Amino acid sequence: MPRRWRVLLVLALLGLGRASASQAQSAEDPGATPNTSPSVEVAGNRSEDDPSRSEDAGSEDLEVEEAAKVATLVFTTDAPCSLTVGGVSKGLLEPDQPLEVEVQSLVIQVSATATDVRFAVWSEDLQLALDELRVIAIPMLEAIEAQRKKERREQTFRDLDRTLMWARRDNARDISWARAGGYCEDLTLGGFDNWQLPSLAELETLEAMWSIRALKVADQVLLTACCLWSTTEGPEGGVFNLDFRFRRGFEVNRKLSFGLRALCRRNMPAEELAEAQLAADPKERKRRLKEKRRRMDEKKRRRASKISQPKASPEGSPEVSDNQL
Repeated sequence: MPRRWRVLLVLALLGLGRASASQAQSAEDPGATPNTSPSVEVAGNRSEDDPSRSEDAGSEDLEVEEAAKVATLVFTTDAPCSLTVGGVSKGLLEPDQPLEVEVQSLVIQVSATATDVRFAVWSEDLQLALDELRVIAIPMLEAIEAQRKKERREQTFRDLDRTLMWARRDNARDISWARAGGYCEDLTLGGFDNWQLPSLAELETLEAMWSIRALKVADQVLLTACCLWSTTEGPEGGVFNLDFRFRRGFEVNRKLSFGLRALCRRNMPAEELAEAQLAADPKERKRRLKEKRRRMDEKKRRRASKISQPKASPEGSPEVSDNQL
């Protein structure tokens, strides 16, 4: 007999054996019915039959509600900002309008973003005590000033000898003389909006620092072309531009735009110039850095003391502490 037939015969015999066994079992217990559906117990019916379980469920819900509120934070600010607590937005926070927020964790991150200045952000990781009520004054004006200083460093540079502040980049496209003047007048950079086109003499102060190979001026200004417009008008009715390739100015038609760029500058007032000169002094830099580190260490000590010794009133209710973080 072929092998295939032998396999089929064995399978048929096994099937007949199982069928005869099930018939014999049904013959022994004719009233039994097969249990084809799984046993399902309805939780609602069991709770109705067992009052103790419903009481236990109610106490568990009460414990969950009590555990939901861990601490309460009251936020104030000195400038409008968007508040985020524990990754959840709490909307706009306005000066003189405190906002109360209940939190569900003893460790939570808080951040605020200024609405008027991009990328001006304040953030803090808080460690709270159970049932603590803490008032947090957000120093948004300080964060805004820090962001503006950062923008000034990244987007501008100062020529202290000539009391000028320059933009680090030109307008990056061809532009006519009239549009170049409008571009500088409409420019807001580093927190300042009083930008103007430079004169030919002012541009020549940059010419000595020019690097034609890298299209840079002393690693301070990055240009996208060789020629910059000036405000100096020529005797033939044109306007001078400075061509850094030849290190000299050329009078051209003011309607031309090909290869011409606008690089803006502003005059620094006396108070700003004095502050910049003081900040540029190495000794003053060292002193300011030391003072900044001292304030940071003092802030850490106050925070650690607040965490280790939470204050509470004698009646048992938490005491409000004005902690300016």
